[in-house]
Amino acid sequence: MKKIFILLFLSSNYCINTGYSQKIISLNSSLNVSYNNLNKYSKIDVISNLPDSNTLGFIPSDIVNDRKYIKPSGNVTTWLQSFVNKQFTSNTNSKADALLWVIQDLSMGKDSTQKESYSFLKLKADIYSGNESNYQMINTFDSTWVADGDADFGPMIAAAFIELYKNSTAVANGIENIRFHQSATKLSGTKNNIIVQIKGSNTNAISNSVEYADGVYLSCNEFKNNTPSVGKFYADVNPANNQVVLYKIAADSSSQLIQNAWGLSVNNELYFFANGQLYPIEKSGNTFYMAKYLESRTRKNQAIYWRKIIGSKQGDTNPYNDAHVFRQTVPTAKNVSLEATHLDFDKEDFIY
Repeated sequence: MKKIFILLFLSSNYCINTGYSQKIISLNSSLNVSYNNLNKYSKIDVISNLPDSNTLGFIPSDIVNDRKYIKPSGNVTTWLQSFVNKQFTSNTNSKADALLWVIQDLSMGKDSTQKESYSFLKLKADIYSGNESNYQMINTFDSTWVADGDADFGPMIAAAFIELYKNSTAVANGIENIRFHQSATKLSGTKNNIIVQIKGSNTNAISNSVEYADGVYLSCNEFKNNTPSVGKFYADVNPANNQVVLYKIAADSSSQLIQNAWGLSVNNELYFFANGQLYPIEKSGNTFYMAKYLESRTRKNQAIYWRKIIGSKQGDTNPYNDAHVFRQTVPTAKNVSLEATHLDFDKEDFIY
């Protein structure tokens, strides 16, 4: 289920990190939407499985090549649950079903590094229905909202959750997306059971490692398992187009072009490979971020390999400036692309 909406409404609370300090912005919520028969649930509970619960996204900073961090005004689960409780009317009938929303991604930001400036919000959630003793996964929801120029993220969040609610009630009509069909295991049980299962599903070798094996990953699965299939390699830059090329070093010291690389690890630095370029990445929360968007004071990946090997040949030794922004197109928005900031393990790709 992927949608894009331009008209936005309602509000919430968020805060923006301005130079390592936080500015909290409070907005008054108002509801001018008729829900018709959407209050059929006895309650709605929220579980957060966000990539990084402390950071919801990024907006331009006054400092060149830098970003400000969009953050929730408090604990993200409490923040979302409070909003949901105020926003939606519940049915006090104890026999009515309850809803459980597992928020897999809630990211937002403003991309102003290209000719057209866009604000966006992306919401991905798993939908469960049942009662407190047994919830069943019944649907998934994955949508993106885009607006020209500046936009108020509060109204975008509210619009997204209204649409999530509507899709939760339409399950009987068979509204299911690829993530739902591809889910090998549909989690079920009590709310606490599902929380435990979700925490377990966040584990993989690369996320639990502090040492990364040197080599080239030919797939995201190799990356997740921290098992690069190409052990010996070297990188070069094609002077004709400034693109990075990777070569495998064979046992006889001959070299062979690597056609389909996903990423690489060298000297404990991780890189994502796309469109003929290498992008430094680093673990944050339960996923990996483009290291460009992490705080420079605490960033671990200093991209030493990139600076020495790639940057020196491309004539630019700073992989964290805006010349090295990786963008992904928005499938449902013609000619719109947005800064990709973090890895979606479902899509095995970096997304906005």
